[in-house]
Amino acid sequence: MNLNVGIGEYAVSNKNDMIKTYALASCVAITVFCPKNKIAGMAHIALPSPITASEDTMRPCYYANMAVPLLINKICQDFGCCKEDLEIKFFGGAKSIQKKDFLYW
Repeated sequence: MNLNVGIGEYAVSNKNDMIKTYALASCVAITVFCPKNKIAGMAHIALPSPITASEDTMRPCYYANMAVPLLINKICQDFGCCKEDLEIKFFGGAKSIQKKDFLYW
């Protein structure tokens, strides 16, 4: 089964699922894999942290300061993985807006 992860979302699986995300650009995806227990997870992160405490937290992984601990804790607590066994990688984070990206007439 395919699990699609949108901006500010995450997915974790202990099955033979394919976890995907699209259009990272300046966003970052974190992937966490436990080879010992065959558990994988991914979060699609948009920003490092909220500017104000009242910002929308409907999407728990929109901010890195919430997404990284949430994903690691979910895999460790719900699936019995040890933090020492986890393989963690980051993808994306492009500098997607540059002066040369715009056409001036």
